[in-house]
Amino acid sequence: MINRPELGPLVTFVPNKNLPVYSWFYYKEGFSRDFVMKMFREFNAKPDPDFSVLDPFMGVGTTLVASREFGVTSFGFDISPLPVFASRVKTRDYNTDEIKKWTKWLFSQKFERIDYESSSLVKRAFKKPILDEIVFLRETINGIPNELYRDLFLLALINASNKASYAFKDGAVIKFRKRPVPPIREMLKRTLKQFSRDVEKIKFKNVSAYPELGDARNILLDDGSVDMVITSPPYLNKIEYTRVYSIEMELFFNYIRTPNMIDSALGKNVKISHKDIESLEKYLNPSDPEIAFKYLKDLQQVLEEMERVTKPGVPVIIVVGNGCLPNKVVETDTIIADMGKDMGFDLVDIWVANQRWCTRNRTEKVGLSRESVVVLKKV
Repeated sequence: MINRPELGPLVTFVPNKNLPVYSWFYYKEGFSRDFVMKMFREFNAKPDPDFSVLDPFMGVGTTLVASREFGVTSFGFDISPLPVFASRVKTRDYNTDEIKKWTKWLFSQKFERIDYESSSLVKRAFKKPILDEIVFLRETINGIPNELYRDLFLLALINASNKASYAFKDGAVIKFRKRPVPPIREMLKRTLKQFSRDVEKIKFKNVSAYPELGDARNILLDDGSVDMVITSPPYLNKIEYTRVYSIEMELFFNYIRTPNMIDSALGKNVKISHKDIESLEKYLNPSDPEIAFKYLKDLQQVLEEMERVTKPGVPVIIVVGNGCLPNKVVETDTIIADMGKDMGFDLVDIWVANQRWCTRNRTEKVGLSRESVVVLKKV
């Protein structure tokens, strides 16, 4: 276990905030372009379309966008439609003249009020005139016949809508703050201009990226087909990813959350048997919350899938945070290392990027929790 505090800022999304294309959808749960590029350098990857990188917890596609910049083929999977959509838009090639053409067309359309239904959550997030305008713009954009630019403009509208909203994400919850907000049309115009500038700035190599809807517990790739894995699974007992994007999901994907939905976090909707609990007691106590057992069961299945799809000798790089439970810290990084060794990986290193206190009741310290980069190598 090696302290590497220089990795701390890189395993957050913050460095992406001002980067062309990477910043098109802010995703707090992601890591940075600089982290991916650093991993390419540390493990001596070379630009080559026959070299393939996998991110089975793709999020909004940072690994895939960086792979296109670097010059390697990439595959990504995520269980939620919103990040998959954002990843697809960010990894494509565009023509700035086409962006300008469709921008001119969009803003030449006369506003018409469209009847729609929305939840109290969405109504609370926007002034009614702004919400009316968003719905009109959404339906108008859906009339663009070219899917490439239709999707690009829809992501721009999602981006602009977040800036014209009273809602903001605070950890695992959506909060609201009444404040002056910009006109949505003006915000969308600025966003599209920024997208157009970014398309000219980004320098993609002639390699492919394949972002797909999929489950990391069942990776849809052939055995022994992957040359490198760079990923970050959801952390135990942390943000439930789908909840904080409920407004975007409802407004732009006609998706209203239900109690029976599939959660993107590991350990959700998982059946756990007495035998499973017994097999995981080397990592947990029988009295620990059931969610911890479910999480580790899922994590084990993910590791088995990564072992299956990787070639011998290739690095598997996993950014993970320790789990903060009311009575203890679950050292997820060392558990991944132990699980990996049991199923055909060698442990290269555990790099400690960040450390912070795990607390209960806000002030009572339970223990130090690490955010680490676990590096395994397929035997």
